[in-house]
Amino acid sequence: MARWTRTRSGSIALALCLALATITAAPGLAAAVAPTTTIATDPTSPESSGWYSIAPLVTLSSTQNGSLNWSWDGGEAVTVPAVAGVAQLIGPAPEGEHTLSAWSINAAAETETPVIRSIRVDSSAPSQPGSLDATVTLDVGVRLTWTASEDLVSGVRDYAVYRNTSGPPFSPSDLIGRTASTSYLDVPPAFAGEYSYAVSSWDVAGNESALSELVLGFSDFTPPSAPTGLRAWRSVGGGAGVDWAFAADVGIGVSRYDVLRSIDGGGFTAVGSIGRSENLFMDTDPALGSAITVDYRVMTVDRVGQVSPPAGPVRMRTSFTVTSSCGPGGSVSPYGTGTVLSDSDQTFSITPDEGYRVAGVLVDGVAVPATASYAFANVRADHTIHATFSLIPPASSGTPSTPFAPSSVRHGRSFTTFGYVIKHTSGTYPVTLQFYRYQSGHWVLRKSISARVSGVQSFSRYSRSTSVPTAGRWRVRARHKVGRRYRYSPYRYLSAR
Repeated sequence: MARWTRTRSGSIALALCLALATITAAPGLAAAVAPTTTIATDPTSPESSGWYSIAPLVTLSSTQNGSLNWSWDGGEAVTVPAVAGVAQLIGPAPEGEHTLSAWSINAAAETETPVIRSIRVDSSAPSQPGSLDATVTLDVGVRLTWTASEDLVSGVRDYAVYRNTSGPPFSPSDLIGRTASTSYLDVPPAFAGEYSYAVSSWDVAGNESALSELVLGFSDFTPPSAPTGLRAWRSVGGGAGVDWAFAADVGIGVSRYDVLRSIDGGGFTAVGSIGRSENLFMDTDPALGSAITVDYRVMTVDRVGQVSPPAGPVRMRTSFTVTSSCGPGGSVSPYGTGTVLSDSDQTFSITPDEGYRVAGVLVDGVAVPATASYAFANVRADHTIHATFSLIPPASSGTPSTPFAPSSVRHGRSFTTFGYVIKHTSGTYPVTLQFYRYQSGHWVLRKSISARVSGVQSFSRYSRSTSVPTAGRWRVRARHKVGRRYRYSPYRYLSAR
């Protein structure tokens, strides 16, 4: 109740007598509280991926009478009457990733803050993998490839690969692996028959596509090929080494290699086997120490057990020949054909003449980087090495190269001094050689002579036969006129006795 009284000053004062304790205690009266809305789904929770593979049914309930309101993704709101504690079905959640907002309004027009929930639904399977193909890979197995599937909702997660020997239909027990890529390498058990393969795609929500089936004709009744390039040599430790080039099998693949041996013309007997990824067999039998001749054969065995014709026989060698040669402008040492013990090393030095450089090196006819030396390590076959040399060109500016001359000469006796300049007409004298003698603490010019050009190429060689008149310390340089200016080479030093 409100009671009005007039004060002495004539103003009116309002006395609000709100007896809160009385109101609280009065029957039928309570403090105003906004309603609360609950969002529920059936099933209650999505799969572990966070997606529902089947659209869940969505219900709303309010704690008070009034109205229930909701909207998807902030769109137009829907309103229905609310009965406190009674669930209101609003239907299945839509396909895709969506946000549901829900709120209640009670009879006193009090509105709660909206309840928000994100719901992700992908109830459709991805598209079927296409163009499934299988290739038998030599020495490995079967490589499957296919075109990618599509899933426009949760996206493709991975692919399941199935295999059996009876063909479609496939069962879960036929699953052999999963992959996120569009290829799969299978190494199946040895089997002389047909394998059937199928691939399906799975999306993030856990939906599986239809199977893409392929029946692969995989009959393997053809023996593998024999190894090639068979070699045998005496090893450093007194045994023998045998190697070969890997063999191929057009069927299910190579399993191993069997090695057979004959000593001193006797029959061939098996001495060992190695896996398909190896092609070197070391024979350490002490009986080899007293053997005069040792021969080997090698056979390929595939995964079905079929055996190739034998490679060989090849006789164990104790030494090999290595032949060296070279072109003009340098040398190779040692030179010519020599014998090298098996499994030992042989190094060759490659030395260019003065004014030349190593242009190229061929080892067994194949180019290797130009180098000053080359080593054959663990020699197990005959080899060849050939070196070529090329002139060191002078500077393109016209500066002549440093003259070449003996470091020690006898005075009064002729020697040849030569070098290189850019191209000139053959037979001309474009270069002057200047000889200086060291005397009284100074270098004194004692002789100047012209040098004749030969070999008209991209650059030319200048040379002159001459001598120095007295013993002592000498130096020589080349002078070349380019236009109106002279270009000088570095000095070459020599001593005369």
